[in-house]
Amino acid sequence: MRIRPTSTYGAIIPGSDCVTSLVRQGTISREAAKRLRWMDHYSRHGNARLTCRYFGISAQTFYRWLNRSDPYDLRRLESGSHRPIKVRQPETKVEVVERVMKRLRARGVLVEPENVRLAKLARRRRRKPRYAIRMPRGYPVKAPGDLVQVDTLKLALMSNHVRYQFSARDVVSRWDAARSFRRQTSFAAALFLEYLLMAGRSLKKTLPTPFAQAQCLCGKGESDAPGGIL
Repeated sequence: MRIRPTSTYGAIIPGSDCVTSLVRQGTISREAAKRLRWMDHYSRHGNARLTCRYFGISAQTFYRWLNRSDPYDLRRLESGSHRPIKVRQPETKVEVVERVMKRLRARGVLVEPENVRLAKLARRRRRKPRYAIRMPRGYPVKAPGDLVQVDTLKLALMSNHVRYQFSARDVVSRWDAARSFRRQTSFAAALFLEYLLMAGRSLKKTLPTPFAQAQCLCGKGESDAPGGIL
């Protein structure tokens, strides 16, 4: 490697133009780049005291990094971990700590913070999402309303005008109901089911009796297709 002097870092670093690009790219930290300037200034002037006064650092700090520096390994200028080599290990067993904390909670001495208690209550109250389940084999369909099949159909009226038809049919009574939506989404399906389940006047216009289960055909188009029950 050849030494190329630069106006920023001087001639101590072999290939200092590459070091400049490393600093710009963030390969070395700002602290390491600052210590690199110390070494560069010291190499150009050869006076440690002058370097310490110029950068406002102590002589002890400068000599410590001077002894650690290596022109061929810039990682030596990075700050290391301040964690002690020998860390004190807990002498009490985990079972004993849990037993003591349990007794303190029972006596009312150890109380959980309010935010932790509210977070636990929120997790308990959170409702799990409900999904459709597969229709079991041998499901009895005898009376009207025992099973209503729901399917969708894409209607392309024009090149840029699309509608999705949600249709429902009672397997026993053969009563039909249909509505169209602009999008084929779960929200549209929920609106259609709400339209079918609506009590009073809307229900009398669509289905003769309230239905127990709704089967999604999932594009099969047959009454015995293995769909999901909502």
